[in-house]
Amino acid sequence: MGSTRYQPLEPIKPGTPYRARDLDTAQTVLIHTLDGLGAAAVARILARAERVRGVFHPALITIFDVFESGPASLLAACEFVRAQTLQRALGGQPINSRRAMEIVAEVADGVAELHARQFPHGAISSESVLQTDKGRTKLDLVRALSIDDASEESDLQGLALLLQSLGGPTAFALAASGSAAVAAAQLREAARAP
Repeated sequence: MGSTRYQPLEPIKPGTPYRARDLDTAQTVLIHTLDGLGAAAVARILARAERVRGVFHPALITIFDVFESGPASLLAACEFVRAQTLQRALGGQPINSRRAMEIVAEVADGVAELHARQFPHGAISSESVLQTDKGRTKLDLVRALSIDDASEESDLQGLALLLQSLGGPTAFALAASGSAAVAAAQLREAARAP
């Protein structure tokens, strides 16, 4: 299904996502390769992908398709946005506390959408959060496809660690909020406080 649908737009380098044209929709997508998987992992990833395929949310990278590309290998066709990881965008430097809370609130909104679909992410960090060229924040879902032990609690802890790594207030109790939606609201309220 997928191998003839997506036409590469650039040379394919092993282990590196590449841009491709979706011939069915005429849009540019980003293709990620997931290699070295056992049969059980392929089945698990395909099942997890089914829960988030086609989810459109401004804080999430949309996964359009996940399909087998060979033995022990999958390809994931995702929304293409010009972006870089927060780690790379910020150079590992902390930012002001208010902006850190705004960024994590955006991510928490996306995480709340995932939780509503019974899909905990499990890999929230400055490496899985992207900052677009337009300054928006988006959570990469491809990393989350292969996480076995993800939980809503681990996502709240991931949000708290992300906030801390960005230079946000360390005393902010995101894990105690009970949900990503509540955490997003609390972060927005705190960011607006004088």
